[in-house]
Amino acid sequence: MKKLKVTIAHLEEHRDGIVHGTKVTFQVIQNEKVLVRDSLSGKASQPFTKTYDVTASDADIFVTHDRHDLKWLTITAELIE
Repeated sequence: MKKLKVTIAHLEEHRDGIVHGTKVTFQVIQNEKVLVRDSLSGKASQPFTKTYDVTASDADIFVTHDRHDLKWLTITAELIE
């Protein structure tokens, strides 16, 4: 079992000059296997980190999400010991 750290920053929408919270659904994938699928809602101007227990190897991982309209949104993931 390994720990997977997911960091989300700039989860926010801008409407009429006002910053609002919003929702994102993301997946962390390794070797075509979904390690984590989750949704977060709210406003995260600063980085927010969540840790998951996963069964994973040392192979590369990547993140996909459903909010491509939020150009400033960043979601990163890394396996930690």
